[in-house]
Amino acid sequence: MGLDAPPPEGLVFDDSLLALEAAAQGLGVALARSFLVEPALASRRLVRLGGREIASPRGIFVVWRGDSRKLGRIHRLRDWLLAEAAVERAERLSRASANSRLLAVGK
Repeated sequence: MGLDAPPPEGLVFDDSLLALEAAAQGLGVALARSFLVEPALASRRLVRLGGREIASPRGIFVVWRGDSRKLGRIHRLRDWLLAEAAVERAERLSRASANSRLLAVGK
């Protein structure tokens, strides 16, 4: 409609390494590919959100500084992300199950 989107609130990075560094400095949470975040996880500079990983073909981790003063908000974000991932997983399994039933009927 010719209108500009409002500017994003908070910090926004177009470079994953900068986002990871900001998270390590306690400025927030970062979403990054596994090969970029593994060294920071191994050194405990960052910790994996919820201590678990969710299978992803893209190998993405959500990490934050372990002693962040924002842990309550970070945990709420984690809970929301995990709930969304569970819904997506259930929908994917439901579609796969429906497709396999359709294939069986078509034989």
